[in-house]
Amino acid sequence: KGESGVGKSTLMNILSGLIEDYKGDIYFNNENLRNINKFNWYNKISIVPQNVFINEDTLLNNVILDEGMQTIKREIDKANYAISKSGLNFFVEQLENGINTLIKNNAKLISGGEKQRLAIARAIYKNSEILFFDEPVNNLDIENINRFKETLNEIKKDRIIIIIAHQKELY
Repeated sequence: KGESGVGKSTLMNILSGLIEDYKGDIYFNNENLRNINKFNWYNKISIVPQNVFINEDTLLNNVILDEGMQTIKREIDKANYAISKSGLNFFVEQLENGINTLIKNNAKLISGGEKQRLAIARAIYKNSEILFFDEPVNNLDIENINRFKETLNEIKKDRIIIIIAHQKELY
């Protein structure tokens, strides 16, 4: 936590490997972050950014983020679990084609809170060892903030969770 501009997001970007030009050393399991294979590191982490990128694709593929993957029932079930835990299921239920709805026009019809929940669903779906959340509840109402906290309590076992937030509700 900290005031705006003190470097919280920059620190997260360093820890996640997005910024490689920094002074000092960071160790994960006694291994210098600079020496960890980037591909292996990126497979260990998920990042929920403040500004969520959405592909012009189906909602399902925006959660799975694996274009060209032959979607099998196990993956759909896993995606539906992530959608439910993120609170995005209420949005999906309103869509004509549910998780198979095509998101078009740069996702202009999706609210900031829905985009945030989509990013949270991605992180839950990936089931990473390390989760980075950068202001994860900025666009969420109190009900969805509480759902997010419940989800964190459910998934925190055997994970490292790093949250950057201004909201006292998350401390």
